Amino acid sequence: MELVQYSEDLAKWLNLKLDGLTIPSDDTSRAAAACLGMAMEHQIAVFILVNNKQFGSAFSLARCSFEAYVRGTWLSNCATEKQTKLYLKDKLKLTFQEYIDDIEKLEAYSGGVLSTVKKSSWKFFNSLTHTGAHQTSRRNTGESIKPNYNPEEVRELMWFINAISILAGYEVAGMAIDRNKVNAQDFINQMETCAKYS
Repeated sequence: MELVQYSEDLAKWLNLKLDGLTIPSDDTSRAAAACLGMAMEHQIAVFILVNNKQFGSAFSLARCSFEAYVRGTWLSNCATEKQTKLYLKDKLKLTFQEYIDDIEKLEAYSGGVLSTVKKSSWKFFNSLTHTGAHQTSRRNTGESIKPNYNPEEVRELMWFINAISILAGYEVAGMAIDRNKVNAQDFINQMETCAKYS
């Protein structure tokens, strides 16, 4: 599958672009980078799982990837020092939509794309992650209980996870003290390449 190869190449590209960048050592930056790194790690896991036809586990990571990206972006761009301290103790009382609302107050996110993704996909993502009806129905055929994932849905999953990974990498690069080492246009070009698979 050509998309699996692109996904593997993308992971390598992100590693080359980001390896060696200096992230500020404050708690907020470190937490943000950890979340964004997790989103990129999920992308690697998904292409490995898909390549090995472990589609259920790959689909279960859609929500995890989106959530890691949103949380990392929120920490990097919106969190106060007090909020970061609460976040790092698992005591921050924000809904996921509140993270998104804060991010979408920023000009770069004011188009509402994150809210649109959440509104259109959240129940579906939850069902996949928590082995609900959307997950179990894709593990049955008319004759037996076995994986039965639509190839078009697998392609859409990989495209989505790849796009989130590029965005996460872009956020990490933007946080770096030495961000001048990274050309933002490279990320835009990579997103355009990714879009060819949508």
